Amino acid sequence: MKKKHIWLPIVLAVYFLFMTFRFGIHLLEHGEALKFWLTVVSECAVIVALYFVLKKRQEYRDQREADMRSEDEDSVN
Repeated sequence: MKKKHIWLPIVLAVYFLFMTFRFGIHLLEHGEALKFWLTVVSECAVIVALYFVLKKRQEYRDQREADMRSEDEDSVN
């Protein structure tokens, strides 16, 4: 699970694209372009924010694991 910050946003992006083609066309045909574009922008913002949050969490987790390994090595010596 080291690459959760990559695959989870990709899954959401694929879902987003599917939903855009499935329901977005309907919104545009009925003159609700503003609602369509607000949805597109907000979904993209959520996906980008999710990527950076998950990436930062993974960096903290890796750093914590490295610190724990170095503490274990120090206690053995």
